[in-house]
Amino acid sequence: QEVHSMMDENLKGFLAVVFFVVLEVEIIGVIGRNKLLPAVLVRKMTHISCGTTMLLCLALLPMGNSWPGRFSISLFLVCFIVAFSLGAYIPDKDYSQLPAPLKDRIQSLVNSCSRSGMRSELSKGTLFYCVPTAMLVCLFGTAPVTVFTLSALFIGDGVADPVGRVLGSSRVMQYDLKWLGNTKSYPGSLAFLLGSLGASMAFGSLFKSVGHYDGIEYDDGIFFRAAVWTSVIGTITEALSPPDIDNLLVPLAVMLSTSFLDQSSGAPPFMMLTKG
Repeated sequence: QEVHSMMDENLKGFLAVVFFVVLEVEIIGVIGRNKLLPAVLVRKMTHISCGTTMLLCLALLPMGNSWPGRFSISLFLVCFIVAFSLGAYIPDKDYSQLPAPLKDRIQSLVNSCSRSGMRSELSKGTLFYCVPTAMLVCLFGTAPVTVFTLSALFIGDGVADPVGRVLGSSRVMQYDLKWLGNTKSYPGSLAFLLGSLGASMAFGSLFKSVGHYDGIEYDDGIFFRAAVWTSVIGTITEALSPPDIDNLLVPLAVMLSTSFLDQSSGAPPFMMLTKG
């Protein structure tokens, strides 16, 4: 009976991720296809909503026996990676011969995830978005390292660009990193920092409230200081990163900084642990 209950909870969590993520991609794809919002905003809506939904659904997985659900969610993300690669690299001639339902799904991905509307863009930032997510969910579940990294990727990076475009368009609100060819805005970078920090604290509180951090020497003060540190690292990395690979460099920098904290701070090694 206990095994059946554990499998049921894993299945519910997995199906919730699949249902809501696919639904969001389809709805946002319609918005993009009909040009109801600017392409940049549509892309960031996908970026934020799909990631947030997936993290929220991780709270549905059973305590201590979540690996089947986490593994299944990672496989689902791998399917997206395959779809991105297929959509980006298949020649136009072969693409035109694909079954209509498959072409529709790829086009929905393009409409919801691409700035330019070109299929080739799926092989860039969108692909890198899924790779670290699949790895972290499978290996670390709801551990703080996952919370910090995906908060920076999903929320921090997600809000930085729209806020920067709206509030940082004037020259006085911008700063240049000329040796990298980057121009960033102070409002955008501040939005990244606050978005990442706020999301880290919110998701950390959620997973703590459902018992994922029970029995692993969790400490609120250390978690908060780590959230501040990793949000700062993520903000700096996003500012320095070329546009097409920030979805890879930001998670890598946050993961490494979290590992450094775990090893060097003398705190209980809970950064990589979870009961979820």
